[in-house]
Amino acid sequence: MKELSELDKCFEKGLIRKTLPSREKSLKSITKSRKWLEEAKKNFEFGLFDSCLVSSYSAMFHAARALFLKDGFREKKPLLFS
Repeated sequence: MKELSELDKCFEKGLIRKTLPSREKSLKSITKSRKWLEEAKKNFEFGLFDSCLVSSYSAMFHAARALFLKDGFREKKPLLFS
């Protein structure tokens, strides 16, 4: 029996699902990513390193999401309280 890859496990758990590819949604996510990156730069310049970290993470998240959306995938939003 073949072991599932981490990606296969995400599909199996419903953390990633197939959807229609969307260039428009992808571009919106790139725009968000750029805004978060600018926010991170400003936070860094003012020595707000914790805020810089959060802004940097958000920029990377939206950049990755843009690739998912372009290719027809969507992540499931995790439940904060379960």
